[in-house]
Amino acid sequence: MSIPIRNLYYMLAYAWGRDDFPGTTKKVGSDEFPEGIEFLATALAKSCAVLLRRGFDRGYLEVVEETSIPRGKIDFGQTIGKCTRRNGKVVCRVEEFTHDVLHNQILKTVIAKLIRTSDVRKETRKELFKVLERMPGVQEISLDRGVFNRVQIHRNNSYYLFLLSVCQFLYRNLLPDEVSGKYKFTGFDLTPQKMGTLFEKFVFKFLKDKKGLLDFECKKVTNRNKPPQFKALDGSDPELVPNWKTDVVLDGVDRHVIIETKFYPDAKGHYHGGSKFISDHLMQLLAYLHDYHVRDKSRPKPTGILLYAQPEDGFEGGVYEICGYRIRVTALDLSLEWRAIGDSLLQIANSN
Repeated sequence: MSIPIRNLYYMLAYAWGRDDFPGTTKKVGSDEFPEGIEFLATALAKSCAVLLRRGFDRGYLEVVEETSIPRGKIDFGQTIGKCTRRNGKVVCRVEEFTHDVLHNQILKTVIAKLIRTSDVRKETRKELFKVLERMPGVQEISLDRGVFNRVQIHRNNSYYLFLLSVCQFLYRNLLPDEVSGKYKFTGFDLTPQKMGTLFEKFVFKFLKDKKGLLDFECKKVTNRNKPPQFKALDGSDPELVPNWKTDVVLDGVDRHVIIETKFYPDAKGHYHGGSKFISDHLMQLLAYLHDYHVRDKSRPKPTGILLYAQPEDGFEGGVYEICGYRIRVTALDLSLEWRAIGDSLLQIANSN
C-alpha cells in the first residue's frame, strides 16, 4: 500500500510518545514539511533545546584513581599490587555525580553523526552543534544494538525515552560513506511486520493522547493468567499457551471496545473463488471479546473493532454479530492528509 512519507514520520512520532513533531500541531504545506532525515534531525534539535533548558541528566559512576589524598573507598588490592604506597599514593574507588552517563553518551554520539550527515540543513546542524557545545564532559561511544537496552530509564529521566527512540532509529538507518566520511540516511524499512507494529502503536498512542475527545479510557490489557475456561490436560505444559494481549481497549462507564489492528496488503482472503474476511483475524478478536467478558460479567458486554490499514484497492467493511458479540470490520486510509487520518480514527473509535 502507498503511504506518504510524512504520514510515516507522524506515526513514528505518536508511537514514540510525542505528538509535537514539526507539522503535527499546525497546518504545514508540502514545501515547508521537512522530509526524511531533516524531519528527524529537526525533531531531535527541538527536543534537545528543551533538554538544554531543563538540564542534562546526571548519575553516579565509579571512578578508579591514584591519589595522595584518599577519598571514597581505598582499593587495598590494587594499592598493594601497584606498589603505589612507595609514591605516597593509594588507589581509591569514588562514586562521582556526572553527566557522563550512558544516555547522554548515546545522544552525543548520534548528534555528532547527524552533523556529518548529508541532507541535514545548515540551520539544523547549527542547532545540533549548540547541543554538543553543552556536553564537553560527555564521551562519544561506539554504538551497537545492545547499548540502547542498557540505558536505565526511571521516573526522573523518563523524558529521555523519546530522545533515545529517535537516536535508536537514526542509528539503524545511518550508513557511513567511506569516501567522504559523512553519513547517509537509508530511509524507513517498510517490512510488513514492522509496519504492523508501528500501526498498532500509533493507533494506541493516538487514542490515548485524544482521551479528552473520547468517552473512554484507552489502555492495553495483558491477561497473564490463562482464561477461566483454560486447562492443561494430560500433563501438557500450560506455558506453551501464550498470554492474550489486546492491541487497544477503550474502557468506558457503559461501553467497552476492543480494537485489534492489522496491517496487511490484502485485508481479505480468497475462499472457494470468493473474497471474504480473514477468519483467523475475526476469531482472534472474538477470543479477546469473550475472555474480556467472562472475567467480569458485571460490566457490559464488550464490542470489537477489527481495524485494517486500508489496502490500495479500497476496502468494504461491515458490522456483524458473532456469537453474541458486535464486531465492526473497517479500515483506516493512511494515504489521506494527516488531520483527516486523525478525524477518521476518532470517528471509528466513537462509532461502535
